[in-house]
Amino acid sequence: MAVLIIITGIFVSATFAKGAAGLLTDLTNIDILIWTTLIFIYFLIATVFPVDKIIGKIYPVFGALLLIMAVLMIGALILNPSYSIPEFTTQGLYLSDKNIFPYLFITIACGAVSGFHASQSPIVARCIENENDSRPVFYGAMVLEGLVALVWAAVAMAFFHGQPQLAVIYGATPSVGVYEMAKTLVGPVGLVLTIIGVVICPITSGDTALRSSRITIADELHLNHEKLISRLKIAVPLFLVAFGLTFVDFSLIWRYFAVSQLIVATVVLYAASAYLNINDKPYIVALIPAILCTLITFGYILQAPECLGLPSMTANVISVIATVIVSIIFLKKSKKSIQ
Repeated sequence: MAVLIIITGIFVSATFAKGAAGLLTDLTNIDILIWTTLIFIYFLIATVFPVDKIIGKIYPVFGALLLIMAVLMIGALILNPSYSIPEFTTQGLYLSDKNIFPYLFITIACGAVSGFHASQSPIVARCIENENDSRPVFYGAMVLEGLVALVWAAVAMAFFHGQPQLAVIYGATPSVGVYEMAKTLVGPVGLVLTIIGVVICPITSGDTALRSSRITIADELHLNHEKLISRLKIAVPLFLVAFGLTFVDFSLIWRYFAVSQLIVATVVLYAASAYLNINDKPYIVALIPAILCTLITFGYILQAPECLGLPSMTANVISVIATVIVSIIFLKKSKKSIQ
């Protein structure tokens, strides 16, 4: 599990840094390598210093900007009669010849059931004073982020006039679409706020991902990381690997990130199910999502070109069988734990 969290953190930092650097390059015409280097320098500074020195002071402001930009974008969409959200159809759903399952599902799960956010527990545990605050912190953030995601999905559908037209930005970094929508819908002031939200927030996700990876390594290996030099010894190798990944195709890194964080989410859901079951709670609320995530994960690993590349029908059949086996094993193990 620790290895998965570390790998996911590396993928998060690489993908989010490259996306933010791409948008900054579009705005300034400064080479993307320069922006990527500057972002990783910030990552290093923010990751090795105590959480209350940088992250705890400025990130609430960035979170507010993220919400403000979402309100601005959806407001501009509603007030402008020339835009309307087209009805949902299956035509051009994935903008490629790939099957809806598991590709669409793993894309949705990347935000809806985020293993990356589950990996942030080492940081959150160090930031809250009472364990009872965990519910509003995690659940509240999940709901708000879900609303923000829906806003952007609605705006993108309306702005690009449907699914086929979204192919304009397919295969590129999301920054291309963000830049065009913000510039057209909300003008210069709104564009500045939107860019701050869309650039800064991915950057903040990247540095917290690397911080989580650093903390996980230190905890697992029982390393003392109270001194700055000790943190640097752990952080620098992580940064070098993540920085190297930014030279790989963005869409490929994103797909690996999506499947790695879904694996983490699946493991966490099974762990939550076991905990609820042992404590005589309704564990089914975590078990059903865990089983669905298992099916999606197996399906993707078996048939994705960057993984095993099996025929879709073969992969889906094996996925169902494997999911049933995993579910039965889990239920038997849980029953023995209770006894």
